[in-house]
Amino acid sequence: MGNFYKVTKNINGRLYDYWQRTTRVGKSVKTENKYIGPASSGASFPSGQYERTVDEHQELLAAADYTPPAPEPEAYEPTYKKGDYTLNEWREILAQRRAEKKEFDTAMKIQNAKVRKAKRETKGIKALNPFIAKVLK
Repeated sequence: MGNFYKVTKNINGRLYDYWQRTTRVGKSVKTENKYIGPASSGASFPSGQYERTVDEHQELLAAADYTPPAPEPEAYEPTYKKGDYTLNEWREILAQRRAEKKEFDTAMKIQNAKVRKAKRETKGIKALNPFIAKVLK
């Protein structure tokens, strides 16, 4: 079984440190991870934190009163889908999209009704297209 090595993972734009070990089981590779903490939290642990073994590191975590740092407040700047639109412009775009979807749904209902009617009228005739079978009948 292999030794643990340090891995830094990027999850939702934030960096986290893990101890990781991989082993081969038949044709597949199994990975075992142990969470260390946020990658930017060097102030909470001694400077040589990664030179320790996993057991020593876990003892350090158990002994310390570690609390993750509070996230920094970010300025809220609304963005509206890959464009520099004002809120009113974006609302107009969404209203237009809803209207187009409604028109499309209505057209599809009408088309499906025509297809069902053509299939009913050509029942028993094997054809790929019920409209062609209707003409041939």
